[in-house]
This record gives sequence, C-alpha cells and structure tokens, in this order.
Amino acid sequence: MPLTSFRPTKMKYSVEVPFRTQTVPAITAVAEDSSDTITITPASGIPGAVVVEVTDDQGVRRPGNYLIDVFKGIFTGVLTDVPVLPVTYLADSGPVDNTWPGPRAADHDPLSYWAVLGPNTIDFDLGSETLATYVGISWLRGNERQFFFDILTSMDGQTWTKIFEGPSSGKVNGIMKFMISRIRRLGIYELL
Repeated sequence: MPLTSFRPTKMKYSVEVPFRTQTVPAITAVAEDSSDTITITPASGIPGAVVVEVTDDQGVRRPGNYLIDVFKGIFTGVLTDVPVLPVTYLADSGPVDNTWPGPRAADHDPLSYWAVLGPNTIDFDLGSETLATYVGISWLRGNERQFFFDILTSMDGQTWTKIFEGPSSGKVNGIMKFMISRIRRLGIYELL
C-alpha cells in the first residue's frame, strides 16, 4: 500500500486498512540516499504504530523517526453472528428539560434520538463486564454531515479509556460500527 502523501520532512502518517483486516500490513521503505540503512519496527497489531528509522552510512541515525499509525476503517455492513447486548442509559450532560432526552439514545427506535447543542456526553451501562465486538451508532442525517466525537470505555465508571476519536463518515444513513473489546460502561463525548 503506497504512502502517497510521503514527504521526507513529515514524520507522522496514518494508514487506514479495511475494517476486517486481521494482520498488520507489511511496510517497506526506500532510502533517498542509497547508502542509508532503513530499520522498520512493525506494529504489534491493529491499531498500532510502525516505526521507520533511517541511519546514514556512518551509522548515525537521522533526526527523528517516521511514525505510521495503522488503524481499521469504519465498518458499515451487518455483522450477522454477533448478538445485540442489552444497554442501559445512565446519564447525559444535556439539559433536564431536553426535547430529545438521553434515554432515547438506547431505545432501539430509529425514529427517536438524543440531541443536544455543543459538546456533551452520554453514558451507558452493560450491567456487567462484557466482551463486545463493536459499538453501533446511528447519526441523525448521518449521510449528510459529519459528527466529531470520542468513544470511551470503562469497567468502573471512574477510569475511562478512549477507543475512538474522530469524525463519523458523513456518508452512512444507518448504523456505523466501531471496534471495542472488554467493557462494562460506555461513554460517548460529542465534540460538535
């Protein structure tokens, strides 16, 4: 997979691989100076980072390493062999008298939704520690606009781990899926 945006002075890149990709793609590099040596440290998994180090013919490392973040793209199909887990709405940061209250986010009704203006959070509980495959989010008019948000997971509701940061695709009118693993609580922080 060619890195079409490569520039020698740019040190950090991101490479998106198809959602179902299981193995880290092979990364190769060619030195601008044929006497330089290239050392590639592959990512241990996806998501992960590949480190490319360039050393000159005197054994002196060139300043900085190239870092290539490898991540899975968004899955927009249907995972047929995965059960839907029960999700309980816990809380959100919207106003108390919100016209589109938080519990609507987990009611499985595609005609109802949670909506607030500006940065906000919404939290859900799965009842116990659960091994999950993905989080499915359906955005209102998701095929017309992008939403910038974070997905966080927690076992105790106190310590949170960010598992996704970025925009929705702006192309999907339906459920978008984002990979996760073992969780108890799920939080979504909408930035815009």
